[in-house]
Amino acid sequence: YLLLPVINLDGLLAVACQEGSYLHEDFENYLEFNLLPRMNPYPLPSSVLIIHNAWIHHGGRIDELCEEQGINFHVSSPLLT
Repeated sequence: YLLLPVINLDGLLAVACQEGSYLHEDFENYLEFNLLPRMNPYPLPSSVLIIHNAWIHHGGRIDELCEEQGINFHVSSPLLT
């Protein structure tokens, strides 16, 4: 199982759990139907989404979905070792 929680300063904002890995389409659906409806347009609270640099976080409709909701979206830089 894979657990996908999102937290903000007030606690748990959204969560999903599914058996097996998340694919790009799964992540987009999670954003569109679970997470983004619980967020607010920037600059209101819960309006900035920062995610790590995983391959499923790039391309597709992710930028478009965030832009439509007024979400300030950022992908973190890869960690340097």
